Amino acid sequence: MKETISWAFSGVGTSVLVGLGSISIAIGVYLYKMRSHRIQEAFEKYDNLYERGGHRLKCLIPSGIHCLKSDREIKHYFQLVMTIEPHHPLRQWKGRIEKIGYKKFFDHVFKSGLALDKESIEGFISDLER
Repeated sequence: MKETISWAFSGVGTSVLVGLGSISIAIGVYLYKMRSHRIQEAFEKYDNLYERGGHRLKCLIPSGIHCLKSDREIKHYFQLVMTIEPHHPLRQWKGRIEKIGYKKFFDHVFKSGLALDKESIEGFISDLER
């Protein structure tokens, strides 16, 4: 036991611990950058589609919202969307979709192959609320 403790605080032990900490931080930074890149790329596609006259709800799937990896990423994406479109129509279903989970909802919409619009959204939500 004494040998383990003295090894941990020796130069070798400290180097190993610092090395592991550095690797952990580097992995965290890399994952953060990848997440930020996915969100920004989807938002830029949405913005481009919307500027070219796209329908607000119909722009979500083609922008790649279903490619985002978690509810957290999708919430961040929507924060960006709200900067250019503060009254996005999806807001009226926000509470119900949050209960289902954004990721689960948009994966379901994508897999259906149907367009996301005001008429279809209620059906998608009902499918998942069962």
